[in-house]
Amino acid sequence: MVPAYLIIHHTGAEEKDAAQVRRYHLSLGWRDVGYHFLIERDGNTVAGRSPALPGAHCRTDGMNGRSLGVALIGNLEEHPPLPDQLTALLALLTGLCRCYAIPPERVLGHREVRGAKTACPGRYLDMNAVRHLLGEGLT
Repeated sequence: MVPAYLIIHHTGAEEKDAAQVRRYHLSLGWRDVGYHFLIERDGNTVAGRSPALPGAHCRTDGMNGRSLGVALIGNLEEHPPLPDQLTALLALLTGLCRCYAIPPERVLGHREVRGAKTACPGRYLDMNAVRHLLGEGLT
C-alpha cells in the first residue's frame, strides 16, 4: 500500500503504553494493532501494523486502505498532548510526509475525514496548528 493520507488519532483512553493498546486490539480478533504508529506519553514512537498493510483505524471514506494511522496515547478530549508527544508527532509526520510525498493538507484528524462521526483526535489537538508546523518543517 502506498498511502496518500496520514490520519491522526488519540486512543481515547489512558492506556499505559503501546503494548496495552496492541493487546486490546488483538483481543478483538484483529491481526495486529489497528494503527501503523503509536506515540506514548514520553514521546516514544512505537511501530504498529506494517505500513505495507491496510490499517484498522478509519473505515470512513476508505481510509484504511489509503492512509497510515498514527495514534497518540491518551484521551485528548480531556487534556492536551504532552510536549514530548507533540514533538514526536511532528517528527514522525515530517518523516512520513517526506517518505511518501504526502502534503500537509492530507494530514487529517480522524474527525476531518469525510463522513466521520467522531471527536477523534480530541478537542485538545489542533490539527490546523499541526499542519502549519508540519508545513514549516517540510520547507
